[in-house]
Amino acid sequence: MQNSVFCVAHRGFAGSFAENSSSALAAAARAGADAIEVDVRVTSDNVPVLLHDSTLQRTHGVEQAIDSVTWSQAQRLLGRNRALTKRSLTTLCDAVDLVDVPLIVDIKVSNRTALHAVVEHCHGGALQRCWLQSSCADTLHWLHGQLGVDQRLMALVDQPAATDQVKLWRQSAATPNFGINVNFEHFSVEDHAPMLMCTKDNAEPLAKSCWTLNSQIEVAHAVRAGFTGIVTDCIDCIEWIKQL
Repeated sequence: MQNSVFCVAHRGFAGSFAENSSSALAAAARAGADAIEVDVRVTSDNVPVLLHDSTLQRTHGVEQAIDSVTWSQAQRLLGRNRALTKRSLTTLCDAVDLVDVPLIVDIKVSNRTALHAVVEHCHGGALQRCWLQSSCADTLHWLHGQLGVDQRLMALVDQPAATDQVKLWRQSAATPNFGINVNFEHFSVEDHAPMLMCTKDNAEPLAKSCWTLNSQIEVAHAVRAGFTGIVTDCIDCIEWIKQL
């Protein structure tokens, strides 16, 4: 962590590299990111892959739902569409092997088979250095039951006016390694609307973080406003923070 500011690379470095790609993760690690946020979905044969959307259309140019194809079928589809995309899917297992930086794994699935796949394909020490994030309380409770108190879990709350919801999340957490991520969609220099990532004891560096800052001006305002974490798509922002 540089200058007491905790830097999170959003979907790798989505502003400079293909989001959730191996090249984005590697670049984030090289730039000195303190954590990397990634999104995880699961193929029909239960291979967890880094993908934000439910389909491959936006990121890969393939109009196909990821949960309707096997891992091999997805690879073949991407291979036939090299004119539209020059990247392949990265598996969660490959991601944790690729970088030593902690991952904030935003789990986009909630059915038990898919969740079992996430846990089974990425286990042991590699999984324990990740934050597992979900907007589903049932998913978080299931993960806690499967992985125990040592696993770091984070609840994603999507609405700004979520004070009561946040209180319920905190009261329901049965583990000290539990955080809250309140996503305010954007950062405003005027009102400093934060994305709050709060642990129970408020000791984690993500306790007061801003999402998503992609200019030096935004970062400078956030640092002056007292935010201790920066979530960014832009590699230049982290490099600039390290020079402060």
